[in-house]
Amino acid sequence: ARIPLAVKVGGLLGSPIHSAAEAGQQTIDLFKIIGTPVENYPMDEQWLRSVGEESYRRAYDPAGKLRQQAALLGSADRRKALAKLKIPALIIHGDADSMFRLAGGIATAKAIPGAKLVVLKGIGHGAFPRQVWPIMIDEICEVIERGSEA
Repeated sequence: ARIPLAVKVGGLLGSPIHSAAEAGQQTIDLFKIIGTPVENYPMDEQWLRSVGEESYRRAYDPAGKLRQQAALLGSADRRKALAKLKIPALIIHGDADSMFRLAGGIATAKAIPGAKLVVLKGIGHGAFPRQVWPIMIDEICEVIERGSEA
């Protein structure tokens, strides 16, 4: 039987971590579950480990993680509020994201007037592979330029 994604992620993140090294390993383990499939792009474990370790050293806050998870689970439909935005907006979404379906990215882009949606083929949730960084940087620069012209 296939274990649901929420159970896998909850089991991993439910375990307390006590060191930067544990945080680095947890980051790698998390993105093996939710990140870009390795058959699409190789996983940069060294980079993920360093991000996890630095995040732990900078601001490890177990209660903060719980607040974020509770806010995600308890949040209401945001479309009416998003429709009121009058800013340049860019939604970057991977079509292999197992945490948030592509339909959510599309709905977000439709809800924000003038938003641009960029779908990255073969990309999972967060920790985008370096190979797509140039695309993302170009798109971010474009939205910044649109903002400075407004």
